[in-house]
Amino acid sequence: MFTQGAAGDVWTVWVPYGDGQELTTAESTATARAQELRAAQFGDVRVVPVNSPSTADTYAQTFYGVHVGSYATAAEAKALQAELKTKGFTDSRVLYTAETDPDSRGPWQMRVITVSPDAQVDLRAEHGANVSGSETVRQLSASATALAAVNGTEFDIKSTSNTQFMGHEGVPQGLYMQDNVLLGAPNNGRTALLLNTAGGGHRITEVKSRTWITAPDDTTRDVDGINRVAGQILGCGGVGDDFRKTAAQVDVARLDPWRNGTCYDPNEIVVFRPEWGAETPAPAKEWAGAPVTEVVVNGAWDVLELRDAPGPIPPGGRVLQGIGKGGEWLRALKPGDRSPRTPASPTWPGLRSPRRPSPPSGPARPR
Repeated sequence: MFTQGAAGDVWTVWVPYGDGQELTTAESTATARAQELRAAQFGDVRVVPVNSPSTADTYAQTFYGVHVGSYATAAEAKALQAELKTKGFTDSRVLYTAETDPDSRGPWQMRVITVSPDAQVDLRAEHGANVSGSETVRQLSASATALAAVNGTEFDIKSTSNTQFMGHEGVPQGLYMQDNVLLGAPNNGRTALLLNTAGGGHRITEVKSRTWITAPDDTTRDVDGINRVAGQILGCGGVGDDFRKTAAQVDVARLDPWRNGTCYDPNEIVVFRPEWGAETPAPAKEWAGAPVTEVVVNGAWDVLELRDAPGPIPPGGRVLQGIGKGGEWLRALKPGDRSPRTPASPTWPGLRSPRRPSPPSGPARPR
């Protein structure tokens, strides 16, 4: 373990706005909130800018938060938090300002694990009981009997700051493969960490893929997503009719990735595997009430049934869920049709090609 720097920040209380959000892009909104706190006789109220720099898949923005108090200990900040609650400022949280201070002097700790090339260990991804749920790193580590573990990806999370939460905390944002099986489609063009690639080794690179279905009459249709809520794309970078919503309430077409942004698509087909969980989810709330078509297939991709509502995912099978034009395409299938296939076509070098799906004996063991 390597440590550098010296503590120079303080403990404070971060007060959210009336809508529950901690950040706003409107400085005037933050200033008004600060004035409310001062009117309630709270001192040391600060409007704090939080700068988010531009990256390959997001643009630069400045957000504004409101902090109250400056203390040497967390206990003092917690006392202020309790006082704020009695005066109607609920859901605040105690914060060490090093988290948002670009000029923080630390301290920082770096922990490194060195593994011998001939050590009898492997490096793998874990998602716990199912892809649609969340578990802590400690829980995942314990279930995998791991020697060490780190948080592996960004994912959908229930938070006042995530107003587009899809109702299933833990769904990975972007590419997720396990045992060479695609469990989450990439945000096309965004970087991803590749483990155990063809030829050995690990690396980071930009990733794209295409997955499609071929029906018995040889017509094809792109799959929009794997193991996610239909109609809503966390991180964007999808296919088809995707768009993002703007502050001006104008829908703008978008197929490139947008980190932590949300895109929408009323015409989708999403594939759900047993790793998702016991049942398919309802589509995104934006399309509530719209017709849903589900095609249930076995492990050989033979059509077992069609249904018009979310339902169970058969062991070893799959469910193709369609909304809008995607649902219309699926309704042409019928029980007994053989092998509407879903190959995946990776467009990055070094990754092993996905196997043709086959019926496992049960939910796949995380690898």
